[in-house]
Amino acid sequence: MGETVLAAGAGQQGKTESKKHPSLPKEGPYIQPGMAHMGQFRPMKDHQDIMGETVLAAGAGQQGKTESKKHPSLPKEAVAMMMEWLRNHKDNPYPNDDEKAMLIKQTGLSINQINYWFTNARRRILPKWAQCKT
Repeated sequence: MGETVLAAGAGQQGKTESKKHPSLPKEGPYIQPGMAHMGQFRPMKDHQDIMGETVLAAGAGQQGKTESKKHPSLPKEAVAMMMEWLRNHKDNPYPNDDEKAMLIKQTGLSINQINYWFTNARRRILPKWAQCKT
């Protein structure tokens, strides 16, 4: 099995010579486990991470950053219903369990979607309304 071998001798410390494994692509040296820190690695192609997002290979301009995927928007009717509830309860914008159950039935959204929407609305929408008031 081919591996990266450190060359011995004065003045050659840290240099490597590469023995290629026959089944590996010829585009770069094989990296012995634990040797990646030496800076010798085979270029990666773009790939998908475990969440399915495209990860750009290092050197592709993005240095391994993921491309953000937009989540599908909530239905406009559902947002309108929650927005109306928020307007009517802006002094206490925390729906109780019964109110959440009512919103779930009316909107068809899950409890998590309702909870996240109200969390985000309290952070994003209410401060804007407060600014308009002053």
